[in-house]
Amino acid sequence: MTRYTLIGSTTSPYVRRLRIAMNGLDFDFKMMMIFDPAQRAEFKKITPVLKIPVLQIHSSGQIQNIYDSRVIYNYLNKKHWQHDLSIEQENILTIIDGVNDSLVTLYSMTLCGMKIEEDKRFIMAQRERVIEGFDVLNQLWTSESAWDYPSISLYCLIDWAVFRELIQIDRWPHLLQFYKVMAKQPLLKETDPRN
Repeated sequence: MTRYTLIGSTTSPYVRRLRIAMNGLDFDFKMMMIFDPAQRAEFKKITPVLKIPVLQIHSSGQIQNIYDSRVIYNYLNKKHWQHDLSIEQENILTIIDGVNDSLVTLYSMTLCGMKIEEDKRFIMAQRERVIEGFDVLNQLWTSESAWDYPSISLYCLIDWAVFRELIQIDRWPHLLQFYKVMAKQPLLKETDPRN
């Protein structure tokens, strides 16, 4: 029998989207504080990229690790759900991931005491990706959008960015409306990073 362990933190938007998508599957959630020295040493034994989430597949006494949220979703989708994602949906996920990666980079820089307001090429590129990505997503999304993996991923991104005070979502009215409407979905309270 196959069992799953999802390793991550409660604040990661990448982990949260998988926790929501995996609703109904039998899995354990293992908290990992990847910047705690003792837990980081343990984490190094699990993944060489030192990023969360990681999915552990326990089967026949063996453990297989999958390292990336997109790869994890694709594996689970193929194995359990078989919801074919269109090229458009894959492109949307790429935009969401790009914005998410840039915001995580900017947030990490602030945690290290770096100034993200400076007009340095790298910082400007991250900010530009965030603005351009949200501009496109604002054009594509409506409050009536389906509650599917791209929508779950978008909601988790927006909520994390609002939680970390990295964006003013009212700049994008369609995304703001989507955010308000989708906030009523089950599991969002249970997976809220503020808890």
